[in-house]
Formats: sequence, structure tokens, C-alpha cells
Amino acid sequence: MDLISSLPVIYLISHTVHIRIYTAAMNQNMSKTFIRLIIWITITLATPVTHAQTFITREFLPDTCDKDLFFRLETSMFFKNNEYFTPYTAGYTWPGFYLKPTLQYYITPTTRLSLGYYFKKFFGWDNLFRTTPIFTIQQRITPNLNLVFGNIYGTENHQIDEPLLRFDRYMLDHIEYGIQLLYDDTTHFQSDTWLNWERFIYFNSTVQEHIQFGHRQEYTFIDQPDIKITIPLQLLVYHRGGHLLTQMRILTTANAMFGFRFHKPLARHDYFTLETLMFLYQGLNVPDLGRNHLPFRSGDGYYLKFGYRNKSMCLMLGMWMPTKFIAPEGEYLMLNASETYSSYYEFSRFLFTGKFVFHRSFSQYIHVEVNAGFYFDPWLNNLAYYYGLYFTINQPFYLGKVNPHRVRKKDLVFL
Repeated sequence: MDLISSLPVIYLISHTVHIRIYTAAMNQNMSKTFIRLIIWITITLATPVTHAQTFITREFLPDTCDKDLFFRLETSMFFKNNEYFTPYTAGYTWPGFYLKPTLQYYITPTTRLSLGYYFKKFFGWDNLFRTTPIFTIQQRITPNLNLVFGNIYGTENHQIDEPLLRFDRYMLDHIEYGIQLLYDDTTHFQSDTWLNWERFIYFNSTVQEHIQFGHRQEYTFIDQPDIKITIPLQLLVYHRGGHLLTQMRILTTANAMFGFRFHKPLARHDYFTLETLMFLYQGLNVPDLGRNHLPFRSGDGYYLKFGYRNKSMCLMLGMWMPTKFIAPEGEYLMLNASETYSSYYEFSRFLFTGKFVFHRSFSQYIHVEVNAGFYFDPWLNNLAYYYGLYFTINQPFYLGKVNPHRVRKKDLVFL
């Protein structure tokens, strides 16, 4: 189905959404706090805003390096306070930092080897919370296609929408190991396909293996001076299992997202965005009882988002309507089943969401971001909100060329 023939369907969905929103608003006793919040957002929409890629470390290999050695300093100081007063998840605070120093060597212009170590510490925790070695091989197959093996570009680098992949993984599960295939033609199409082996098991293990498979792609359908339309597609498959632990029930779920993103330029650095997104959930293997049981086998959700952006700020307002929707690694506040209480769930929900971001770049490699957001459930008359501060550095330092002497064949000794 092409875009023109899809427009009536899009209008019908949007019209249905507006009816559901109006009905929910009329039938629920909305708090004065929420009404003031809506007024504040409406006024704030008159000021320009933007979103910066503070957390993106993904990069494609250039063709200008050969036998070059770099030292890369990647670190992030983070503080995120979640004030959640909801039956779906508990509120918590993440204050801390991670440090990831690596040596990067270009074996050839198309092959880079990275070796380093990862340190993470939470403030108030006496010891390091996590340490792990870093090893990555990145191969440039074509100028637009890169293969990554080992420590892949994870969490926010995947650019997966919040209902499928929660942002807090950036602080908790920043390191991902597996295989990744990146493609970017810089004009019309970008994609990221990966396999993240979250937990490995061996013989006599007492836990299950955790595996995540994901795919994200974005196709630019129209790119004109007065409008830009992209078509996103996202897929996330999550698996808990393993043949070594037959007594533990296997869980496999699949989530998908598709839709349209509209970008309307208003000035040189100001533009308005509209996103209409459809989310799907399917339980491929869900236990009927016990551990890993989920209350629903299939579900969906519709997300309508409005945004206004400029070079340093971003404001987003959204309406999220899930029905029997579950995503094991998605934002807990946006699901139909509680992360805190296994017996608590709702068939249908309705949320107003909002996000504010202020970004400042001190150089190409140093960024500061302040953000805040809310989730308001008018049916429960419940407001959850968060705010955070982040300081990130991702800077390479050139050390020089390392060109090992070529070993002559006659100097080799064969045993």
C-alpha cells in the first residue's frame, strides 16, 4: 500500500484516537495538577525546541586510517530521579558514572580492533558496581555497511522507541555483547540489526539465558524543503530459556513498531514533528503459570506524538493507548502489566506523556543534557515524572602509527 492510499487509514486511526481521548477525558475526574500541566505545555509550545543525540556513540569506519592507533575516552556522568507513584513500577534514583577507556587500532583501512575496560559506579555504593573487559572488531564491508562483533553499539544507539526499550537501560545495562550490522546511505535509508547475548549459561547453570534480537530501520519517503516524511520499522524479540534448564519455563516474545514521522521546517533550525506509530506484541512462547508467566498473549498500542525542536531544546507531547500490550524490555509505565506486582494488570490504558530536553555541546565530543518528563494516567488520576542531568565525553586521541615489521616467509620456523 503506498502513502496516498494509506492516508484515509491514517485519518481514520487518528479520528478514532481523538474520540477515545475525548471519552476518557469526559469520564474521568482529572486532577487540577494535570490541567495546569496541559496549560503549561500549550504555552511552552510557542517556544522553539530540539533534541540532541547526547547518548549516541555509534560510528562508521572512515577510509582515511591505516595502521593508526587511537586512545578513546568514553564516559558519562548521569543523574536520573524517577518519581513514580504507580502500581506499575517503583520509583528510584540512578546517580553515578561509567568510564570506558579503549585503545583502537586500524589493522587496515577497513578493519578496526578495540580493546579496553568498562567501569561503572553508583554514588553511595562503596565498590564499583560493574567491571567488564571490552573487545570489539569492526569491519567496513562497504562505505555504507559495517559489521561489529563483540561489544556492540547498544542501548540508546539502537534508537528504539520507549514502549519497546526503556531508557534506564542506559544506566543499568549499557554494555551489550553480540553481533551487529549497521547500514546508512546518509540520504534515504538507515538500519541497525543486532543480536545481544544478555546472559550466557553453561552446564549446571541455575539461571536462564537471556537473548535479545533487534532490528530498526528508517526509510525517508519524502525529503522536500517544506516537509520530510520517514517510515520507521522496529522489531524486538526477547528470549529467556536454554536447553540446560528444562525445569524453568521458556519465554519468547516479539514486539514490532511501524508508522510515519512527519517533519515540518519552521525556520532554519526550528521544526515541528508529528509521529503516528503503531506497536504490536505477540507472545510466541508464554508459560501458562509460574515463572515467566504473562497475563496476555497478544496486544497492541497506538502512540501519537507532537514535537517542536530547535538546536538546543526539544519539547514532546504524546498520547499513548495500549491494549494488552507487553514488552519485557520496554518502559514499565507504558505496559498493561505491572513490573512490581505480578497479579496487577489492566486490559486497556490511556496515558498522556511529555518530555523536555535542553542540550549544550562544548565540542564535537563533549555534551551536557538536562531532561524531564511525565506520564499521566487520567483513569487512575496518577502522575509519574522524572528529571535527569547527563555529562558525556566520547573523544578519540591520536597516538601515532604502529606499523609492525613484515615477517618474511623464509624467517618462519614450521614445527
